[in-house]
Amino acid sequence: MTWAARLLLVVLAFFLQNAASADPLVWLKRMTQANGSLDYNGTFIYQCGPVSETSRIVHGTEDGREMEWIQVLDGPPREMLRVGDEVRAFLPGEKREVVEKRAGGRGFPGRVAVVPEQLLNYYTVKAGGGERVAGLDARLLILEPKDGWRFGHRFWVDANSGLLLKAWVMDDKGLPVEQFSFTQIAIGSPQDFTALKARWREDRPQPDWKVDNMLPGEAVNGDAGWILHGGVPGFRKTAVWRRRLGDGAGSVLHMLFSDGVAAVSVFVTPVDQARTARPGTSTQGGVAMHVRLVSGNVVTAMGEVPPATVRKIAESLELKK
Repeated sequence: MTWAARLLLVVLAFFLQNAASADPLVWLKRMTQANGSLDYNGTFIYQCGPVSETSRIVHGTEDGREMEWIQVLDGPPREMLRVGDEVRAFLPGEKREVVEKRAGGRGFPGRVAVVPEQLLNYYTVKAGGGERVAGLDARLLILEPKDGWRFGHRFWVDANSGLLLKAWVMDDKGLPVEQFSFTQIAIGSPQDFTALKARWREDRPQPDWKVDNMLPGEAVNGDAGWILHGGVPGFRKTAVWRRRLGDGAGSVLHMLFSDGVAAVSVFVTPVDQARTARPGTSTQGGVAMHVRLVSGNVVTAMGEVPPATVRKIAESLELKK
């Protein structure tokens, strides 16, 4: 092989490598993997509508399990310890611990779950220009919805590790309704969770504290007696759980629908077991909720989507005849 042919192969390989690295779908996959696998700690700001709060986060793995600790620095003291998909929220001011399962909802940064292969029918995916976030070079990934059933998204990912550094949820006017952004971050140093686990014991509740167990309970196969007539294009049912409320209060059915980026949770509770709920649609920042009464049940749909989407999903859900 001549030196000219060798040079041509080197240039071609360089071009193909850089073309692949510029593909926003490749970066979305890197982001999803990095969010759950990397060791990092830092400080981030979350803003939903006019409300904002600052939190400190430590993320890593221990004995093969993903671990995450978040301490909210504004307002009443709150801390969260996540092991795998189980989240324990500690509220010292109320002497209360809430145990729940992370079920496809968003959060920051490890909870942003994206399925790139499901996106292209409903989003236009673009690469934006380079920017700096928390002192790091970042690539901007833009997801523009192709219809009015979903919000747009912008993700800024670290150009070296692929870790998500900043995220916006955009309304139909192109304005951010929810924002997350690191202000300081250190990536790559293994994290030690020993002190955090000692502070908030995993194996037993705090003395004199009330424990609210919000775990979804057993997974349900099939339609659980409820069917979605029509629904919203792109939103598919990804999981169903039934959770017992305790103290003879019955159970609640939890269904999760997703389009690969956004998630909508639907809760079905018998009227006599549900808390007082007023039918209708409400919003807070980027989160919309719709409540309706059907066949003696309260159906509540909520998610980071336009109000019309939760309303359509809730109104399309019917008891199987």
